[in-house]
Amino acid sequence: MRGNNSKRPNGLYKHFRDALDSKQPEVRKNLSLERIAELLSKHPELRLEDDPSVLQLLQMVLADPEDADAQEMLALIIDEKRREAISSGDVFWGNYPHAGSTQYPEDFIGIGMMPTNEPVGVVLSQLQRNTLLVGPTGSGKTTFLKVLLCNRKLLSSVRVVVFVKKRELRDLLTVADLSGLVTIFRMEDPKLAFSQPPPGVKDIVWANELSKIFAQSYGRFSAQRLMNIKLCELMAKRPSDSFPTLQQLVQVLEELRPHFASRENLYKESVLFCLNDLLECTRPIWNYGSSNFLEVLFSSPGLAVIEVETIPQEHLTFLATYFMRWIYCKRLYSGKRP
Repeated sequence: MRGNNSKRPNGLYKHFRDALDSKQPEVRKNLSLERIAELLSKHPELRLEDDPSVLQLLQMVLADPEDADAQEMLALIIDEKRREAISSGDVFWGNYPHAGSTQYPEDFIGIGMMPTNEPVGVVLSQLQRNTLLVGPTGSGKTTFLKVLLCNRKLLSSVRVVVFVKKRELRDLLTVADLSGLVTIFRMEDPKLAFSQPPPGVKDIVWANELSKIFAQSYGRFSAQRLMNIKLCELMAKRPSDSFPTLQQLVQVLEELRPHFASRENLYKESVLFCLNDLLECTRPIWNYGSSNFLEVLFSSPGLAVIEVETIPQEHLTFLATYFMRWIYCKRLYSGKRP
């Protein structure tokens, strides 16, 4: 990642200039033990420990600080290392592990190379932890994701569910090595029973989870109690083979007649506004009193891409969280590690 300094953002160049120039010890003078220790400990961007010959030269200078030739050679090397760090334009230049210094577990999947020629990737056993991939538009997030999702070893081991607002992952269907592992769903394809709990989870536990998901997704923390009460009432009266739909929950809330000036009425209107809009944007997927869609989906590995091109962000947050909490609760109450 080298380039012309004039094309790099001024802020990034200033970061390196301040780090390497203003705080850098003067290297043209003879380097004492203290100064060499400071170079090694406080300036990882110089990457002096990467090269065994540089370490040998440091040992020579430490053994004989008056060796003018060794001192001059070390000063030239340090100047070159400083130029490499600045010209890289990479704020993580000093953080990359040394070549050959990392041992990777058997379930490691390489998806790229660091400047030190060390592979970078993910460990399958750690994919159930939280991971955040951020960056501005055009920075390569989708390309990075595609490289990861094109790995057959990954898709043969775990179920991956991706919600996308653009049809940018459909071409994975044409990758021969992924044959049979990729499924594309349109927004209306999932068949979800809104209040049906995962296997092994009690009705009241799932009702509480749904209320929390709603509150977190829409920022309606005060109104979640009203939604929870009505949902629990519906769950208590449900038939043995069916569960309250989202439409039924909306209907019960609409029939509620609190005083128009009461706080409960404000909560009712707040909940109804969100749920009605959710129904309007995603109506077909919630029309079921019972469904095994999620159970079948998570029963086998592979990639499921759900295209939600027109759904507002708050509804996408609710839908994605609903999927995640469903599988989390299923594993939690079945005794399996989430």
